[in-house]
Order: sequence, then structure tokens, then C-alpha cells
Amino acid sequence: MDQRFQQFAEVLVRQAIKVRKYELIYVDSMSNTPIEMVLAVMDEISRAGGFAYPVRRDERLLRRMNLGSGLRQLRFMADHDIMMIRRCDGGIIFRDIGNIFHSTDVPSTKTQRWAKYYSGPVIKVRSPRRWILSRWPTPAMAQLMNMSTEQLEDLFFRAVLFDYRRMARAARPLKELMERTDQVRIIGPGDTDLTFSIKGIPAKLCVGELNIPDGEVFTAPVRDSMNGVIHYNTKSVSREGCLFEGVRFEVVSGRIMKATCDSGDQKKLDAILNTDPGARYFGEFAFGFHPMIDTAVGETLFDEKVRGSFHLTPGKCYKTASNGNSSNIHWDLVCIQRPEYGGGTISFDGKVIRKDGLFVPRALQGLNPDRLLAE
Repeated sequence: MDQRFQQFAEVLVRQAIKVRKYELIYVDSMSNTPIEMVLAVMDEISRAGGFAYPVRRDERLLRRMNLGSGLRQLRFMADHDIMMIRRCDGGIIFRDIGNIFHSTDVPSTKTQRWAKYYSGPVIKVRSPRRWILSRWPTPAMAQLMNMSTEQLEDLFFRAVLFDYRRMARAARPLKELMERTDQVRIIGPGDTDLTFSIKGIPAKLCVGELNIPDGEVFTAPVRDSMNGVIHYNTKSVSREGCLFEGVRFEVVSGRIMKATCDSGDQKKLDAILNTDPGARYFGEFAFGFHPMIDTAVGETLFDEKVRGSFHLTPGKCYKTASNGNSSNIHWDLVCIQRPEYGGGTISFDGKVIRKDGLFVPRALQGLNPDRLLAE
């Protein structure tokens, strides 16, 4: 077994969900995640005194179920998974990409129904509990990143085995500043110029206890406060398996009034935003700052952590940073503001706090790559 599997298992079990004696832990993996990794996690849970309950899934089976799904089936699946989540003390989830377009031919009506009756209710119950999600590196993901599989694996393990305690210390001042802030303004390449308020909404640290890899602080915009234009400069694969690049929103009083994309299916973009009334409002605003992740590839769990990035998310807000927006989608679209991506600024109450991907105030400079990676 690759020694890094054992090191990663220790991070997941001992640091992330902190398994205690006699606890029952749900271990949910996809078929492209090596069984050796799952076994390493199960063994580490046992060493911590807990008990593992493994579940194995396959994207081809999930696609077939989605194509043929009916309300009775979806409700049964949701009830089953929710029961397992509630009865377990915590969980570890591995997701992987075998084919990024595996659900491209699933009609939008089916994916919306899947989200409404299965994935939405399950995530709602799971989110506030002791669960951690990781995305396993696969050849398909390596192709998205123009890397060999071995290069991606090396990057992945450097990212997931990062010193998250150091990251947590450096990120705390950003959380505190966000909770004191009212007005946010984002200026970026092209016609990006957007203002909104985050006043009164909590900010939350994500430093190795919710996702792996991790590295963000998130809050939510006041629901009806946003006005302007946002033009994202990274690609994104939606849950429907559709690849979009250059998504652009025109926003008035918090609502996306017009949506376009530089490449992708316009009808499917409109369908995503028409999932329900909340899909055209925003549920999250976050800074990404993992120093070892520097390229967006269309894989959300990595892209939202890219150093020098932010994400502004149409759809559901999190209970821990709620602006009251409810939706069956939560689409993390990412914009990178480093110079090679066109630069840009983010200001809080009229003061620039990040420019061209680097934090400006002294109290926040610990989140810049040179400081996070310093010996």
C-alpha cells in the first residue's frame, strides 16, 4: 500500500472527524477510489476504537438510476441514506470522476427531480454533522488539469497532507474581518463590477474539517443586496455533467436577471438557474487560499480552494452562514484574480483587502502563499 494512503487515513480519522471509541462511521466511496484507500480508512477507524460501515457506489449505476428515476424510488433512496446518516456518528465520503460527462445525456427534468427529492434532502441532513468529503484523483481529473495521473496524485497528497493547523491560525483574522464588514465590492477583468452586503451574516472557517483538500472562509451575501456584473474566468462542470466556461451574470437586487456563457449549452445554463426561485439568488461568497492549488479544472472541490480565488455561488445557503436563500442547487462558480488570470480587487467597506490574488492588510498576509508555505 502507498504510504500516503495511511497518512491520509490518519488525517481523515484523527484530525478531520476525530473518531472516538465505539463510534460508528459511515465510509462512502466511488468505484474509482482505490479499495486500498478505503481499507486504510477502515483500519484507522478500528485503531481509534470505532466501527466502519463501508458503502460503495458507481457513477454508471447512478446515471442509470437517474435516467429511470421515479418519485417512489428517489424518496426511498433519500429515506434510506438519511436514516444511515442519522444513525451513524460521522462519515467520510470519497467522490471521484471516471467520466466528467457521464450524465450529460440525462434530461434536465431528471437531474432537477434527483436534486429535489434525493441529493438535496440528503445533503441538508448531512451538512451540519461530522462528515468530511474528499475528491479522489483519477485519470479523468488529470486530463482536465493537463497532467499525468502521477503528477496529479503527487499534487493531491501534498494538498491533503498540508498543515491545516497553520492554515486555521492564518485564516482566523479573515473570518473576524468578514464578520465586521458591511459592503463588498469586486472588480475584475472585462466588465466584472459587483457590490453586495455581508452585514450580520457569520463567516466560517474551512480548514480541513469539512472538505479535503480545504482552504476557504465563506459567508453569504445579504440576499437582495447584490447589484452589478460578475464574469467568471474558470470552467465549471455542473452536476448535470455540462461543461461551461466564462459564465456571466447580470444581477439586480440579488437576482440573476441574465446569464450567458462563453462556451457551453445556453439552454442547460438557463435550466439550472430555473430549477427553483432560489437558484437565481446567491447563497455563498468565499475566499479560496490553498497555496498548493493554483489551477481551476472544473472540479469544484479543488477549484473553490485555488489560491487567489473567490467563489460566488448561486443557490442554497448554508445554515451556518444563512441569508435565508433556499434552493435545490448550490453551484460553486470560481473566479481567480491572480495577475496571469487578469488580476482584480476585492474591497471591504471601501478598503482593498485583496489585490491580484494577494491579501493586502498585514493581519491577513499570513494567508498569502509565501507565508503559508514558509518553514
